[in-house]
Amino acid sequence: MTIYAYSNNGLSFRAVDSTYEAQPGEFLFNNMPTLEELSSVFPDYAIEVNKKLFISQAQFALDKSDSVVMSYYENSIPVPASWISYRSELRNIIKTGIGPLPTPPIT
Repeated sequence: MTIYAYSNNGLSFRAVDSTYEAQPGEFLFNNMPTLEELSSVFPDYAIEVNKKLFISQAQFALDKSDSVVMSYYENSIPVPASWISYRSELRNIIKTGIGPLPTPPIT
């Protein structure tokens, strides 16, 4: 039987054998745990997962905006301040995990 050892607030895990003894801060599960099970032993688990998801959304939006900014550069047009501000807000979210996800400017 495979046992899973979870640590790092539920964000790290590894498969271990049945003779493995949990280290400090680790919790063992006989099967892949559910969100509820992880949240029961790692109270901040859902918060951390949501934060990582939020940061991923900001990174996706920043990556997507690269093509807009590149089209300005390719056409020798200054990048509008609204796009500079938008991208700055996204970078801040990626760095801190805090803030509302901004709406992209209308081009």
